[in-house]
Amino acid sequence: MAKDNLILYKGVNEYKRLSFDSDLDIENNYAEQVKFEKLISDISVQFINIHPDQVHATINHALNQLLLFFDVDGCQLLRESADRSTFQMTHCAYKGTRPQLPNAFNLKKVFPWSSQKLSRNEVVSISSLADLPPEASVDKSSHEKWLSQAILDVPISVQGSVDFGIVLSSKTERKWPQEYIPRLRLIGEVFVNALLHRKAYKKLQDSYAEVKRLKNLLQAENEYLHVQMKGTAGYSAIIGQSAAMNDVMKNIQQVALLNSTVLIQGETGTGKELIARAIHNLSHRREKKMIKVDCTSLPPSLIEGELFGREKGAYTGALCAQLGRFEVADGSTLFFDEIGELPLELQGKLLRVIQDREFERLGSTKTVRVNVRIIAATNRSLVEEVQKGRFREDLFYRLNVFQIFVPPLRERIEDIPLLMEAFISEFAKEMGKPIRKIPSAVINEMQRYHWPGNIRELRNVIENSVITSSTATLNVKLPQKRSMMPNRAQSFKDVEHQHIKAMLEKTNWRIKGPQGAATLLDLKPSTLYNKMKRLQISMPKRKK
Repeated sequence: MAKDNLILYKGVNEYKRLSFDSDLDIENNYAEQVKFEKLISDISVQFINIHPDQVHATINHALNQLLLFFDVDGCQLLRESADRSTFQMTHCAYKGTRPQLPNAFNLKKVFPWSSQKLSRNEVVSISSLADLPPEASVDKSSHEKWLSQAILDVPISVQGSVDFGIVLSSKTERKWPQEYIPRLRLIGEVFVNALLHRKAYKKLQDSYAEVKRLKNLLQAENEYLHVQMKGTAGYSAIIGQSAAMNDVMKNIQQVALLNSTVLIQGETGTGKELIARAIHNLSHRREKKMIKVDCTSLPPSLIEGELFGREKGAYTGALCAQLGRFEVADGSTLFFDEIGELPLELQGKLLRVIQDREFERLGSTKTVRVNVRIIAATNRSLVEEVQKGRFREDLFYRLNVFQIFVPPLRERIEDIPLLMEAFISEFAKEMGKPIRKIPSAVINEMQRYHWPGNIRELRNVIENSVITSSTATLNVKLPQKRSMMPNRAQSFKDVEHQHIKAMLEKTNWRIKGPQGAATLLDLKPSTLYNKMKRLQISMPKRKK
């Protein structure tokens, strides 16, 4: 039957009149339709219950199946940008080597004629560039540049807006079977729904990750604060009216509202951490808690992980990820107590964080940026430490932006009565003892004492005095007089001499035997004799 007309059903209320030269054409066309319907079904099944992480690979695979079925040179999925200025090629499949095509282009400039049709949700079907109307000259030039002779653009609308499109391109002229277009729209909608589902899934994952990060941050912050609160349950304000302390107060007010790094220097027990907290509490960062790093209490092998955090499995025993104190202190203040004790090999990494405010966790290559103010304290002379090669000179200059010197208690003896009153009030209330009287002789004696342990020692003396006082009058017992000697550094030889002599006096100068000094010192008697000779410790002459 030559040129017989046949009406084929193409979809709901959709018919198309086709002409065939023979019964064989009818059979071949029917077989192709069945093959295409099966392909569409197979592709659709692949997206049922698909995991979001497999969406991209599955779309590329489906485009390759369409490429083979239509025997074309290229098959792409395009997506319009959020500002609708460009179309981006998100997925693609090509026969042979991929041509040199841009990943993103301005559709209105490159294909203005096609752009108008697609914006109206109309299919652009070009069997030959020669068939294009004169107003499509720009489109024709672009297709020639990219070596395409036949093009099929199928718009995919999402909620009434054309945001995606499936594009088939061929280097040779060809006719596009119009009856397949509804199915291409359908499969395009399957692609788009999978992408939107993946986007929602990733957004949910990101939200969950952020919640988990904030939870870990809060938990880490609470853990650090729990440890810190144990050491800060004593006096909660700076006490003192001396000229030396007034200078410290002025320094605090000068620097508190700035983000500058502060270096606090002073002897042990002078209250350097209290000064750091005062600076933080007066700063713009006071809404978040100050985080403390005690450089003397952290083992050198673990201090890097404590500062910068770690990923799970970063080293043996790292069973879970952990936020470092820099991350916990983000937006707040990080206080390094006794910075002079920081291992030399870690000082370089700290220098980088202070300079760039960025670092990597142990076991990770991802850079973390933080907004942290640094306050450091030390009881050492960092200048001397630099000269001895124990502290990096460049790190010292980074820390020494604004220096505050906290005076020892012996240089502010006029503050001792105020401090005594504060500590007596604290411990008397805690122990339920009504201490109401402090003899003036006690105050005078306290002011004459040298206080090598500074405020910390004074606090301990007052606590002991409140314990031992049985009446309303404070009964003070100062440490032994040898503690009142000038606070100078003793050599190891001096310490060894004093210790051995004390043990000899304790054993009435008996050296050998179970109760002898050699046994108490865990030494051989011969070794003890040699040490006594070297240290010039002579046996006392016995009375006749």
